[in-house]
Amino acid sequence: MRLKFLSKSLAAAALVTTLGIGSALAETKFVILDILPLKEGASVEDAKAYFDKIEPILARHGMTRNDQPLDVVKFLRGSAKAQVINLWNSENPEASFQGVFGDEEYRSNIPNRDRIFNLKEANIIITERDASN
Repeated sequence: MRLKFLSKSLAAAALVTTLGIGSALAETKFVILDILPLKEGASVEDAKAYFDKIEPILARHGMTRNDQPLDVVKFLRGSAKAQVINLWNSENPEASFQGVFGDEEYRSNIPNRDRIFNLKEANIIITERDASN
């Protein structure tokens, strides 16, 4: 029982720290969690280099990175598989994704993306802030 409480407390503390409550993140309506497992032979450094390259493309379409790519250290609970997690801000995720996926420069990076990430196991979650808080 105490271990379960401790795990939940640690997870909540990690979430608050990761999301940087009170930071610039609080200014955007939506936060996108990009939870990415790597393919065999790909490294966290490969993933970071990929995101450094496409970050300006995403920014053109209204998505800004909240933080550097985060290395997954340990899963306390759940069955997700990932080595890298990104947090992205957007006022309109649907429009951002449409713009990104239609962007020729982004498309030219798809072979590299597909070499690095196991997208069948990836999770992308769009979250929305409560405007009343």
